[in-house]
Amino acid sequence: MTKKTKIAAIFLTVMFMALIMSVNVSAAAAQFLDFERKTRGNWVGKYGNEGYIVISADQSLQKIPSYAKIDYAGHNFWEWQSFDREYTGSEDDLSYQEEGALFRNPEMKGRIAACYYQGDSFYVNVDVGSETKMVSMYMLDYDYNGREAAVTVYDDGGKKLVGPVELDYYDEGCYLSFNISGSVEFMFENTGGVNVVLSGIFFDPVDPSIVPNASLKEVAPTVESNKQPPLAQEKAEPEEEEETEEELNAVDESGGNSAVVIIIAVLAVLAVAVAIVLVLGRRTK
Repeated sequence: MTKKTKIAAIFLTVMFMALIMSVNVSAAAAQFLDFERKTRGNWVGKYGNEGYIVISADQSLQKIPSYAKIDYAGHNFWEWQSFDREYTGSEDDLSYQEEGALFRNPEMKGRIAACYYQGDSFYVNVDVGSETKMVSMYMLDYDYNGREAAVTVYDDGGKKLVGPVELDYYDEGCYLSFNISGSVEFMFENTGGVNVVLSGIFFDPVDPSIVPNASLKEVAPTVESNKQPPLAQEKAEPEEEEETEEELNAVDESGGNSAVVIIIAVLAVLAVAVAIVLVLGRRTK
């Protein structure tokens, strides 16, 4: 093998590795679907049909689907309230505040209001494999502390896929639903109030009837809902708010298309490299 042939072979190997890397990096995808506030803590039958994580110190309150892997970073745990009354079909015995607490399990035996929290931000990595799944994050400002949040989704390479999705209030409880595939990282960021909190994660098949919300921001209504006074709880000291530049962010729908373009380009380069190797090989004969 001549020097030129060796160089061409090395070039071919590098291009092949680049192809493998481009496929791996572009495997993750995410799309924001919508804000949903009506369900509140009554998730059974609506969310979690393939798996659920009701955040608690009790690990039995989670059923992670076999296809999913979950990892957390930078969070603390807090429990506001837990009560064991079974669901009777009526919530007349619950206060408006208590109905925001999640059912503890699909049997609807009791409720819990707990969360992972942080003063500035924390991360949740969710890997659902190659098939697209709907993942819903339940956020609950249970003690009515005026919390505001932003949720941004990245791939493992740090590329922003969605966001930030801005939540101006979530004292009644709000589900943020996303279609995701591959391994993605959710960043939960405090944009107002003492901290940012997450109370549940729910896994479902993709629902084609859901029309994605074009807006990534939902603001608080001007009319106050019929809320009861919050429970007195210990709270972390407020974090100083940092000034941020406002920018319009849209769902990155070009991720899949750009991945295809990259793969086609790499394959074209590979074809050229193979042709070079063949030509050089013939000349050396």
